[in-house]
Amino acid sequence: MSNTSCAKKLIAVILVFAAAVQLSGCMRFKAPRARLDRDVYSPKQAIKEGGQYLIGPRDELQVSVWRCPELERVVVVRPEDGKVSLPLIGDVMARGRTPKELAEAISGKMAYYVKEPRIAVGVKKMGEKKVFIMGQVLSQGSYRLERNDRIIDLVTRAGGFTDNAVPSCIHIVRGDYDDPKIVRANLDRLIHRADISQNVYLMEGDIVYVPETEIENLNYALRKVFPSLFFAEKLADLKQNIMSGGYDWHEVWNKVGKN
Repeated sequence: MSNTSCAKKLIAVILVFAAAVQLSGCMRFKAPRARLDRDVYSPKQAIKEGGQYLIGPRDELQVSVWRCPELERVVVVRPEDGKVSLPLIGDVMARGRTPKELAEAISGKMAYYVKEPRIAVGVKKMGEKKVFIMGQVLSQGSYRLERNDRIIDLVTRAGGFTDNAVPSCIHIVRGDYDDPKIVRANLDRLIHRADISQNVYLMEGDIVYVPETEIENLNYALRKVFPSLFFAEKLADLKQNIMSGGYDWHEVWNKVGKN
């Protein structure tokens, strides 16, 4: 058998294998069924997961007490313990609560000093909160979390998906080191079927990962195992770098001179 025939058979086997891996990748990245995830994406659960604003470190809060203007304060949530200090009652945990929940907690403590206290808590200024996005988007990195942000907001800020992205199987790593969990979202279902339940609310510290297609992983492996097959591609990249001035020829000359 000639070398040409062997090469053709090898290429055919690789292409068949690539197609199989691509299909298996689609199966592996099967999107979550919405009816199974309603407990995660329901409006009631969304309130806990970020559907209502959760107070965080360095947030500036306006605390008002009806008919007691002398007790009103503008306070900042301390980053070290997540608490705020108020007259009469001292420290109150604010981090992780909604403004309504904090108002109820303050009211409960202040009831010892004020008859039927009516408390209102407003967020004057948000502290710095970040979320992170990695994987197949145009601009990976950390982004400021705005009030009521959902996952589509973050993907849009990151420039959208790359051609190798799998938007049907996005993973959100959420929680602290002691109790992390993964929430899945299917943005294909959101975009093409108007399934709003997949547009998950984001929380401070969320890490969003957009996976890539299995065929791209296979291409990377082939470049490592069969670099000669991509020799023409390397030449094209080299030519493009030279034409665009991508090489510092003085640095190359210095390296050559030292050897």
